[in-house]
Amino acid sequence: SHVYSDQYLQQNLAAMQEREGAIRELPMAYVRGVMRLIDNAVSLHKQGLVERLGEIAAPTLVVWAELDEFLDRSTSDELASKIAGAEYAIIPNAGHVLVAEKQDVLASLILGFILKQLSR
Repeated sequence: SHVYSDQYLQQNLAAMQEREGAIRELPMAYVRGVMRLIDNAVSLHKQGLVERLGEIAAPTLVVWAELDEFLDRSTSDELASKIAGAEYAIIPNAGHVLVAEKQDVLASLILGFILKQLSR
């Protein structure tokens, strides 16, 4: 799956290999905690939280990466459609880890969203 885009992986191969080594050194308790976090995120439907998304009244920005195969587009489509007034942005040519791959694009999106909210 595309956690990272192929382009990002090719441009950052050495850093990715170093990161993988560091991840292997993490204590198992940390890894189990991350896995529980992922399980909780994936189980939104099981917990009945998707049905409650319409209760969100705060301004919301939903962002999805075009090449993300970890969370498919239907998930972000659903989030954006069930949160009233949510803004929805798709970042092209990026995998799941937007913060690493497209930090400038993501930061600009978030900053623009915040500034828009402040100007209301």
